[in-house]
Amino acid sequence: IGWRIDYFLVSAALMPQVRDVVIHDDVMGSDHCPVTLILDHPAAS
Repeated sequence: IGWRIDYFLVSAALMPQVRDVVIHDDVMGSDHCPVTLILDHPAAS
């Protein structure tokens, strides 16, 4: 895989909620590489 043209921008305030990021490099046939961002859900107050 070459250039990364698919990405997430995350603010500093949201960074503590980022649990994982997955790059789906097994998807072929496009210059895009799907990315999944997994966030922790804050407890409701």
